[in-house]
Amino acid sequence: MVCVLHCLTRRHVFVTAKQCHTQTTGDPDLDGLAIEYNGILVHRQAPRETATSCLAYLFHQKDLCDELYLDGVDPHWKDMAACLAGTVQVRKSEVCPYLDLRAVGGGPVLDHLSRNTRHQIKRSRKLYGNIQIEAAADITDAERIWGELRALNQDYWHGKGQRSAFDNTGFDPFHERLIRQHLQTGKIQLLRVTGDRETIGCLYGFVHRGCVYAYQSGFRASSDNRTKPGLVCHSEAIELNRRLGAKIYDFLAGDARYKRSLSNRSNELLWLVIQRARTVFWLENRLKQLKRLTFSRGS
Repeated sequence: MVCVLHCLTRRHVFVTAKQCHTQTTGDPDLDGLAIEYNGILVHRQAPRETATSCLAYLFHQKDLCDELYLDGVDPHWKDMAACLAGTVQVRKSEVCPYLDLRAVGGGPVLDHLSRNTRHQIKRSRKLYGNIQIEAAADITDAERIWGELRALNQDYWHGKGQRSAFDNTGFDPFHERLIRQHLQTGKIQLLRVTGDRETIGCLYGFVHRGCVYAYQSGFRASSDNRTKPGLVCHSEAIELNRRLGAKIYDFLAGDARYKRSLSNRSNELLWLVIQRARTVFWLENRLKQLKRLTFSRGS
């Protein structure tokens, strides 16, 4: 099963392309909702060739597809794409750190982290005071935590002069609907971590087959650089989910320092485009190479 969107695009004035997007739209704002661990849904026992055949079918729709986009896919999709009669390009590569709780063993997870990470978490906990973690039990709780997460996230990123995910007009309504529909199924997790005086941070994640995917967060900024809200909030969430029987705590794409500090494994995701053999694409790619070469020599 695959959701495909076809569109016609023009870029660099002279390039016109019929694009085929799998589970994405090609619109940066809409795709800002983020897609990771993408692919084509096939039966678990189906041979690998089944997915390759689906790719080939999509790519060979000549009237609809000059470029096939695969965003946020496992690296093995690159090998499958190479079987097609086209040029495969890696547009972006992202690391996805995760904590495999099955490899941690007994005792608190904190005991299995590096000495420096343990020190930072313990010091932060002392500075914050009595740490409590709260999970949304109903829609009222969820809406309260979601609202606080939104405010914290926007304050943090706007303070850095950058856009927040919540600045995307489609982001908030989409996830509000998702939360209302799936909170009671246990597939949605909204957490609030507090200290003695105030909220330290809020976390929003998805739960599926023993895996917790830490999708979005909002942390309270502090002028004291000894406090580490990301480390504290996620370490509390990890312990909570471990008690609930989770096997994996996945931080998803992005190589933030707190993610590396709390993880013991990582995956790689690729953003690929497969282009049909066309002179205009060859010329476009050659010009891009020339531009990169020129800038590298000048730097």
